[in-house]
Amino acid sequence: ITATTANGKTATLQIQEAVLGEISLDKQDLTLYVNKDDSNAQSYKLALSGVAAILGATVTYETNNGETVVSVDQNGLVTAKAVGSDVITVRVNANGVEKTATCNVKVENFLEGIIFEKFEYGVALGSTIQIKPYLLGTTTYAEPVTYSVNKEGIISIDNQGNISTISKGDVEVTATYSMAGQQYTATCTVSVYTPANLNDLYSMQGTYEIVDFSQKSSVLSSGTTDGINNVQRMIGEVTIEIVNGQAVVKSKIQMNSDELYNFSISQAHDGLFSVTNFNNMNYYSTYLQADKFGSEKNSGKLTDIGSSKFMIEQGFTEMLVVPVTVKTYIVKKSDTVKELTNNRYFDYMDFAKTQTSHAKLKGKGQDVLEGMEAYYSYGVRTYN
Repeated sequence: ITATTANGKTATLQIQEAVLGEISLDKQDLTLYVNKDDSNAQSYKLALSGVAAILGATVTYETNNGETVVSVDQNGLVTAKAVGSDVITVRVNANGVEKTATCNVKVENFLEGIIFEKFEYGVALGSTIQIKPYLLGTTTYAEPVTYSVNKEGIISIDNQGNISTISKGDVEVTATYSMAGQQYTATCTVSVYTPANLNDLYSMQGTYEIVDFSQKSSVLSSGTTDGINNVQRMIGEVTIEIVNGQAVVKSKIQMNSDELYNFSISQAHDGLFSVTNFNNMNYYSTYLQADKFGSEKNSGKLTDIGSSKFMIEQGFTEMLVVPVTVKTYIVKKSDTVKELTNNRYFDYMDFAKTQTSHAKLKGKGQDVLEGMEAYYSYGVRTYN
């Protein structure tokens, strides 16, 4: 096209047919999140490049699954709708030429939360432990997280959850984790306690975690310590209080009835637990051997088995006929003597089951059933 002025000046403009080149989206793979009730759905606007300013060019976006997983508008805004996978295709047509680009989209549920395996951790003064929260409902650690404490001077904790002790006492630790624009927190209590030592009477006082037990007789056997792998889930606590030179020992234990075999005590089969008040164990200060706690009346004997673990050995007669030997293995977790009651309070972190435990609900800040105290445990651990 040539333009000519009255005085003979000219200007020209050359026009070519536009050719549509290759196009692309800024994302080839995209993950969006949505709540399980389809609320709080994430969106993302795809950016299209490579389209020239072509008169009459059309741009359309579409999904492969009929917008059941995600929806997309004609500006490229993708919104999550339900868990699943989809492919977004953008089509550009100009002068009879069509170019396409795709983006693979995955929709997942927002994380329900993070939670520590236990709500209470114990560490002896002068020792170290590591604690990490899990992604709720998985066996995957939440990483990276930041840690904070509600009071100074009891522990120090690094960004890997490694705890060093400073002084005795209880401190609340909070872990904070960010994912998909959301922030999640989990809390637990860390108790720094006096190391238990049978040669130091009052160092034994406090609350202990049951880490294993065995029960042996001619007709009744359970536990793992003696190689009988029948009890997969067993958790409990023991308290030791020193009164007038004697150890007042109480214990509470619960086993999961779903995973018990060949176990004849009905309380265990019913998923219940029992509180045991041992007869006082005498402290023999004149003995030189390590097992200074014991009794001549089969009320129990407390022995140091090393590695900060102790064993309570008790003998009794089942149904007045069958002699039974029970060994309970414990590790100290606090200097405080906790009150043990008959409330059913045990619930454990079970990754294999889909049922939401009371402990998980408690970890999410929800109320649990009356009389149930949320608690985490590994289940049975074996010490030979």
